[in-house]
Amino acid sequence: MPRTMLTEQEAALLASEYRMLPEDYLSYLVSEGWGKTRNGKMIYSGPICPEDVYPTPVAPVGLLVLGDDFSGHCLAYDPAAGVYGELDAQGCWEPWPVVVGLDVYVGK
Repeated sequence: MPRTMLTEQEAALLASEYRMLPEDYLSYLVSEGWGKTRNGKMIYSGPICPEDVYPTPVAPVGLLVLGDDFSGHCLAYDPAAGVYGELDAQGCWEPWPVVVGLDVYVGK
C-alpha cells in the first residue's frame, strides 16, 4: 500500500489546527507520508480522538490517536505529558519513556 506524503502547507495547516502535535510526527508525514509503515503498522494523516476507536477508553482526556497496528492497539500522543504511548485493545493507556519517539513505532 503506497503512502501519501503531506505537503509542507498541509502539515502547517494540521499544526495550526492541532498546535500540540509533536514535530517528529509532522516531519514524518511530510518526509515519509501516512499509510502503512515499513514494519506493517499504520500512521494516520491526522490525529483522531480515542473515542472514535474505543467505546470507553481508559485513558487520560486529551490523547491524540496517530496510528494503529491492525490488531487493536493504537499509537497515541499525550500532549499534556509530551510523550507517545500505546492504547491497548480495551483503550487502556501505557505511556512510553520520554526518550521513545515515533521512529521506534514506525521501525526507522
